Amino acid sequence: MTPPSSIAHYKITTKLGEGGMGAVYRATDTKLARDVAIKVLPDSVASDADRLARFTREAQVLASLNHPNIAAIYGVEDRALVLELVEGPTLAERLAQGPIPREEALPIARQIADAMEFAHERGIIHRDLKPANIKIRNDGTVKVLDFGLAKALSPEDRSGTSDAMNSPTLTARATQIGVILGTAAYMSPEQAKGKSVDRRADIWAFGVVVFEMLTGKRGYQAEDVSDTLAAVLTREVDWTALPADTPPRLRTLLRDCLARDPKQRLRDIGEARRVLDQLISGAPDSSAAASSANLAAPPHSPLWRRALPWTIAALAVVAALATFLWRGSTNAGDAHELRLQMVMPGDSNSFAISPDGRFFAFSATAANGNGVQLWLRPLDSEVAKPLAGTEQSFEPFWSPDSKSIGFFGHQAMKLLDVESGAVRTLADAPTPRGASWNRDGTILFSPAGNGPLYRIPAAGGKPEQVTQQRAQDASHRFPKFLPDGHHFLFFVQGPPDVRGVYVGSLDSKEFHRICVADGPAVFVPPNHILLVRERVLYAQRFDPAKMELAGEPFPVTSGLSAGWSSFMRTAASDTGLIVYRPDETIRREVTWLDRSGRPSGTVGEPVADARAGDLSPDGRTLAISIGRGEGGANDVMLMDMSRGTLTRLTAEDSGYASWSPDGRRIAFDAGRVGLLDLYAKVVGSSGPDEVLFASKEAKNLDDWSPDGKYLLFSSQSPTTARDVWAVPVEGPDRKPFPVAQTAAEESNGRFSPDGKWVAYQSDETGHNEVFVRPFPGPGPAVRVSTGGGRSAFWRHDGKELFYRTTDDQLMAVSVTASGKGTLDFGLPQSLFKVKGTIVPETDGQRFLWLLPIGNASQPPITVIVNWAGQQK
Repeated sequence: MTPPSSIAHYKITTKLGEGGMGAVYRATDTKLARDVAIKVLPDSVASDADRLARFTREAQVLASLNHPNIAAIYGVEDRALVLELVEGPTLAERLAQGPIPREEALPIARQIADAMEFAHERGIIHRDLKPANIKIRNDGTVKVLDFGLAKALSPEDRSGTSDAMNSPTLTARATQIGVILGTAAYMSPEQAKGKSVDRRADIWAFGVVVFEMLTGKRGYQAEDVSDTLAAVLTREVDWTALPADTPPRLRTLLRDCLARDPKQRLRDIGEARRVLDQLISGAPDSSAAASSANLAAPPHSPLWRRALPWTIAALAVVAALATFLWRGSTNAGDAHELRLQMVMPGDSNSFAISPDGRFFAFSATAANGNGVQLWLRPLDSEVAKPLAGTEQSFEPFWSPDSKSIGFFGHQAMKLLDVESGAVRTLADAPTPRGASWNRDGTILFSPAGNGPLYRIPAAGGKPEQVTQQRAQDASHRFPKFLPDGHHFLFFVQGPPDVRGVYVGSLDSKEFHRICVADGPAVFVPPNHILLVRERVLYAQRFDPAKMELAGEPFPVTSGLSAGWSSFMRTAASDTGLIVYRPDETIRREVTWLDRSGRPSGTVGEPVADARAGDLSPDGRTLAISIGRGEGGANDVMLMDMSRGTLTRLTAEDSGYASWSPDGRRIAFDAGRVGLLDLYAKVVGSSGPDEVLFASKEAKNLDDWSPDGKYLLFSSQSPTTARDVWAVPVEGPDRKPFPVAQTAAEESNGRFSPDGKWVAYQSDETGHNEVFVRPFPGPGPAVRVSTGGGRSAFWRHDGKELFYRTTDDQLMAVSVTASGKGTLDFGLPQSLFKVKGTIVPETDGQRFLWLLPIGNASQPPITVIVNWAGQQK
């Protein structure tokens, strides 16, 4: 095939390879100034109008696979696919060097499983998983390529299905497209027989790939395709080829993946990911204990006897911690590592373990159910108690003597004496991002999410600036003192070449980066730090004397987001105890509810980590912000409300989206330079994004005015907390102006349908309530809610205002225009109670929600006792 010089606005630079699914080229996107991969389709597809149209539809579905371990599809051009360019070797090239050590193979397998789980949840099967379709970047990130392309490139079956194309046999049709659908050595038995396949075919291929990583040998390979297929159909892999030290859990997992009968095979790749998490984290194998429990307590034994093993286990947790605390850390290396779990009341948002390792402070749902407050739990007890005077507080941090707790609340930093319960305010902190307390009585803290670090004596005084932001630094946050009490770790948010973990000093404004990471680091005595990359928690040796890293990072656990924008996900005590909380993954259904809260229909498949939505003016398309882990960035996806399919709009740390009134553009916020700025994109265009407004303060997009002239956004101020602002969308002078700006925190602004009013929430009463102000002003604010309120939005005709309460009640307030140019509000009426995220547009008769599926509670917190990594 003669390579084209360009396709659309993509300039071809070099050929990367060619196969049955087409030739692949490296190209430059001349509009976005980035390199991409271009897959030029085979003639059999490009010359068949029906197949090309079906391929385009399939590619649009595949483009919805927005996941850090899946190579993205950017678009479809003239007989070509535009793909994410992934640098680095394929897994096949890595395996050419021999077997992969288990400590390296498991994180690779875990990332593959994570990618497969994400796709399977969206009804997409890979069909051709093999080492050649898996790439490993230099930073260790795994990218799975060519998801579903075997199906997308196949001709439609005459019977109306494409199941026959799942067969690898060289039929005439398979020869026409030049490929065997699924390389024979990695095909499941049912796929080799030409039967229909489901996700279990991918699970088989996953098992073969992991087996090959561990052994360096293909599980099924012969001289030709026929013999290979015969081996797949008739024999098992050579289990004796696995290394002798392969853990029993891993052997069992592989056997479950490679069960020849699909009915006996592992049914969900998420189970494989869970087992790999346990293997990577070093969690003890409970299979033997479970077997003993089953032998001692048959299925029909009394309830008390069946519960006995769990009762003993619960007591063992407390006993293990108590023993560790009693012995101290002097002989911790003599004991085996233990990983224990703590279930906290409500949702634990942020936490800290005391330096002596005896107490755990955390922020969770308040005892009265209104907002959050701090709780305290002794680690040798099962009972946690709320701490009075800490309502609406978060981000706790401990004094070095473990007798006091610092925390943030009501735009201030406060200190609590644990014994007496006395609370005092130490300093203003309108939008805080972490603090640390050294033995000299100095507290280092980040009072604002977009500024430098400051110090203040714990006894009281005036804050003094410690770090000096460089031009490229968006913010300095989450400081952690090192053992000498003068040096500290902190996180610098900014562009990719700036973002990372730095070391600073109280004695100098100089600082230097020690590593690239997705969020802040935690020091674990005597000589390690913990850091997060691609949702994996790594440990690496750190020399506190030289302030340098040593050796290579190694995994501790996975499933943790970095949390650079909000809370820490891990903590450590001076005794070496480590605590962490994995991410919560919530799958949500796009669901219509009537005015009484009864479901009246769902749209599409469930969406993982959907955070917010905005419906297009014509009601045909839903813009959904989808997160990558709890503290990760968002991408904006578009859902066709008639078909339920998802396509990608943005993929570069984008956040909440809002439609323009004419439905032609979508505005969104994105943290591409470290702080959230406002952008816009023309729907359906592959052109570059337009920067609407950028500044040195983080901005969260709220709404687009009905006349299309203004955007509402909430911005963090170093002096007045968060405020609601408006900025003109058109014209050269896009100067923002405040809409609601007080000493309290205002956010979530929404325009009325006529554009003359703005509803928003404010905590000026001590907790969030809904207020309404005239736009653009002037005029006083009117409080609308009476018992707490948030996330307000208007009915299409402006005759009702709706909002949520803290206990998930949807409230409605009637709105009438008075003769004096003001609005009159009725008493709030409760409509229904439901958890979930509401799309803020309604005719008042039905509401569109992102409803969580199943139990949406957060995972328990894990405690590591006698961490084995301290010996590395």
